[in-house]
Amino acid sequence: MKAVVSRLLSVIGCAFIFAAAWFCLWSISLHLVERADLAVLLFPFGLRLGLMLQCPRGYWPVLLGTEWLLILWLAQEVALAHPIILMTGSLLTLILNGDFGMCRLDICYDLT
Repeated sequence: MKAVVSRLLSVIGCAFIFAAAWFCLWSISLHLVERADLAVLLFPFGLRLGLMLQCPRGYWPVLLGTEWLLILWLAQEVALAHPIILMTGSLLTLILNGDFGMCRLDICYDLT
């Protein structure tokens, strides 16, 4: 039980920290490019790719899910031109990985 609670807290913390960093980098990118959808492709995608290189594969769904939620939220707030294409760019990293980045919790983490 402690391992599940610990995992849940780390996933929630990871999602909030990633969301805050992603949004800050998006706002910086927005000052450098003219369109909001291009700002998503500048620094925030680089943050996600860097974290996916460093994090265990068990955290990849958290990173991608948080990024997709942020893209959907920005699509409503600032009218992103092509949110589905931006989300597809995230999926391409999983397809290029070969195994779609998913791993079972009992293989990746010792939950006993």
